Amino acid sequence: MILSDVINGWSNTLFPDPLIEKLATERANICAQCPFLMLKNVCGKCGCPIIAKVRSLNSHCPMSKWKAVREYKDKETRERWLERVDKSKITLNL
Repeated sequence: MILSDVINGWSNTLFPDPLIEKLATERANICAQCPFLMLKNVCGKCGCPIIAKVRSLNSHCPMSKWKAVREYKDKETRERWLERVDKSKITLNL
């Protein structure tokens, strides 16, 4: 995870958005089932705190269990997210 991804995740944690929170909940539920989850709050593969990682739109699961928004293959889903991100002035590194 690069610094801008970390900042994006923590920013989305401090200033919650309902759409991002929905995505974060979906991702966190996946992480909760992962054998690499450490202490219920750290990814054992990349070392990132789950609270921020699941809220970073730029981040993906190192085990390929969920993708970064920019990696969505379904164009409609990706465009919807990017449009929402653009409206809320969240920065994505595409």
